[in-house]
Amino acid sequence: MIRCAGRIALDAGNGVSSPKKFGLTSLWPSLSFPVCSWVGRSGLLSIRHPDSSPTPMRGRLGPQGRFARDGARHGRTSFRTREGRKISALGGTGVPTVLETPRILDLVGTAQRAAPGVPLLIRGEPGVGKDILARLIHAATARHPNSFIKVNCGGQPEDRVEADLFGHEMGACPLALRQRLGSFEFAHHGTVYLEEIGALPRTLVPKLLYVLRTGKFSRTGGPEIIWVGGRVIASTVQSGPTGGDDDLWQELHRLNVVELRIAPLRQRRDEIPVFASFFLEQFNRRHRQDVRLCSDAMATFMEHSWPGNIRELEETVHRLVAGGAMSPVP
Repeated sequence: MIRCAGRIALDAGNGVSSPKKFGLTSLWPSLSFPVCSWVGRSGLLSIRHPDSSPTPMRGRLGPQGRFARDGARHGRTSFRTREGRKISALGGTGVPTVLETPRILDLVGTAQRAAPGVPLLIRGEPGVGKDILARLIHAATARHPNSFIKVNCGGQPEDRVEADLFGHEMGACPLALRQRLGSFEFAHHGTVYLEEIGALPRTLVPKLLYVLRTGKFSRTGGPEIIWVGGRVIASTVQSGPTGGDDDLWQELHRLNVVELRIAPLRQRRDEIPVFASFFLEQFNRRHRQDVRLCSDAMATFMEHSWPGNIRELEETVHRLVAGGAMSPVP
């Protein structure tokens, strides 16, 4: 995309269009990315190169545009690769300050005291805030200007998980019509967040452990050795080794993986009013409502066990605001 004097012109793909076509004497090649806050899109981030030569800007920034690294500190930046895969890069925390509770920040401090690059394993019940903790850890390290990539290890086919993690070469499988870069390659010098590592297909466990042991891997179907410069943070809902997953957990233990445990919301009841107020303000703004929590409603919130933790609290407040009236906690 080309922006000049408030006018926008498109890069034709093979080079920058002639300035004369738009009645301009010069153009600066640039890339533009949407910048999103916690509650939605908040602006547009443009990166320009102070050179008027007709070289496509994307060729200068590399295959993933370096995730708009110089501007990503202002919020979440995302784009889609040629394969249609959505990639997010996180600069700064990307997490509202109100969610940076003392208990969460204590865990962030524990992670900071660990040796740089050591893999981290976050344990906690569903909806407890493992994703928030992983993002705060990334933002608190020297890796924060680089990309934060989240990969869901469960709920999708094995070949999709393998491609997401390691990528593949063109022709590696019937559907590999072009080369694809994996998350470890995209997150060079950044962070790869493996959500629910316990659901990782068993056949991929040795390949992941090899990456953690040696710091290198190869794309599927390719001979090239690629060094991993990113840090791995994994999460799981399991409290410890169970059944057929023993090999994975024992190997992670031998690799000196640092474990962080997040307590469930029922053990952090003093945080319930903080989270409830934040979600109430967020959804009131989204739905243009003015729903308030009375003292009785807050008392009910404080007494509830919240088996779904923060996610359940968020969904409950959302339901209250969307309905425009108070309703009982399930």
